[in-house]
Parts: sequence; structure tokens; C-alpha cells
Amino acid sequence: MGYNPATTDPFDDLRRGREAAALATREALAAGGTRSFQAVAKLQAQMKELEQLFLSLPWAVTDFAQNRAYALGADWATVAVARITRPAGKNRVSIMAIASGSAVNTKEFSFPRVRSRIVIAGSAGLESFASTTYSVASDAHVCTSSHGLSIANPPQVIEVHFQMWTDGTGIFPASSDNVSQVTAQAIFMRE
Repeated sequence: MGYNPATTDPFDDLRRGREAAALATREALAAGGTRSFQAVAKLQAQMKELEQLFLSLPWAVTDFAQNRAYALGADWATVAVARITRPAGKNRVSIMAIASGSAVNTKEFSFPRVRSRIVIAGSAGLESFASTTYSVASDAHVCTSSHGLSIANPPQVIEVHFQMWTDGTGIFPASSDNVSQVTAQAIFMRE
């Protein structure tokens, strides 16, 4: 750049500052110097920065599961399971799951109560009651549930269970009309 006489012009001063910054950037990126491995060292540093940037990006994972012909009893029964695998380098997850299921009661005039819930990594969501359609020979109970959770340092595989329960006053044998499904969506991050 050489010698630059003093000036009171702010635009000239701004131009000189930009030229100095551009020169510094060019020299920093140039593979010059007396060390022959300087270019490789700079490339490795840039790759490490890119890796850190990549690891900081959110990572979405989804799983879906279905089941059919299950029986219900007086205890919570897992009727569908989705599994989310944690990507390498991620230590936090926000997960949301939705599920629906049906069960047919074959005992006439029993009027059972049926509930459902979602359990994410051992944490149970709120229970929801089934809506019921009555008929002469059987009643159909349909449940929907949702649950969300945020976990720091999650396990390698996060299981999402859709569970159903009945109070025991009805008879819910395994039937092809008993169907369930669960969908889980997770966003993994690195803190």
C-alpha cells in the first residue's frame, strides 16, 4: 500500500480501512510463508470450523409404528411402539408424539371406560378417554393421545409407547378391529 498522506476525508479513511482488512484476509487465506504445511493446517482448521457448524444444526428424526389384533385388560397395555435413534454429537432433544387406537368390547351392556396415553422415555403424558360407539353385539372405543417432552442427554434409542387401558368391566379380545398407530417427531440439538 505504501505511504498514504494524512487526510481529514472520512470516505478516504473508510476506504483505507477496507483495503487494510481485505489485504489481511487475503494474506490469511494465502498459502504463503516459509512453512510448507501451512496450507494443510489452514484447511484442517477450516474443516474443524465446518464440523462445529454442522454439529450445531438441528437434526430431525421421525418414526411411525402400527399394530393390529391386540387384546386389552385391566392394566396399561402397550399397543404400538415407535423408536427414535439419537444422532451422534447431539445431546438434547425435543420430541412430540401423537397416537390413535381402537378397541372392540364384546361384552354386552358392560359400558367400560377406556383410556389412552403416550409414554416417552418413561415419562407418561396425560390420559385421554375414548369416544365410544355402541351397537347390539359390541362397542367400539377410539382413543387419541399426544405428548411432548424435552430431554437433556437422551439415551441412544428413545422409545415412544402408545398405551391403552380399560377398567375391566368389558371384554376386549384380540381382534382385527383393534388397530393403533403412533407417530413421533424429534428435533435433536447440540448445546
